[in-house]
Amino acid sequence: MKDKLYRENIAKGISAPEKMNEYIKIIRFHVWPVVLVTILVLTGIIVLMDHLENSLYVFTAGEAHNGILTCYIQESDYKNVMSLKNELAVILTEKKNTDNTDKVYGAEKLVEIADKPVELDETYDSYLIHASGFYGFEWVYTACWQTDLPDGVYKVMIFRDGDVH
Repeated sequence: MKDKLYRENIAKGISAPEKMNEYIKIIRFHVWPVVLVTILVLTGIIVLMDHLENSLYVFTAGEAHNGILTCYIQESDYKNVMSLKNELAVILTEKKNTDNTDKVYGAEKLVEIADKPVELDETYDSYLIHASGFYGFEWVYTACWQTDLPDGVYKVMIFRDGDVH
């Protein structure tokens, strides 16, 4: 079989270089802003996905006792918490205001994160287990923070420092 040029009839119909514009489409100026916006949106999505992938938000509860806040972390969150151990921060809330709004506090310094889980058995405060979103006899990891809060149970959000604005 004989090799034929693609669109051979069109190529034969072009008798002068001036007629090339009839067959070759050139991207006009009004298309470039659309292309640039598309590129910027895709770049933004990639940056956002990278940021979200490196974000960490763990909602739990903790108990402050003698200047130490002990939080309980699910096994499924433990790996992420450990990978960002040096970048963690914590926000604590309690409903104590008369208008039923939350008071917000922060803890100061991460003291330790346990490398072995503990079982939440009947020796733990049942409200603390409930506020953490756990059930009795679950296995959890503990994280301890230095704090100056009065003793008590607090709702806790552990996050990567810099993620909350």
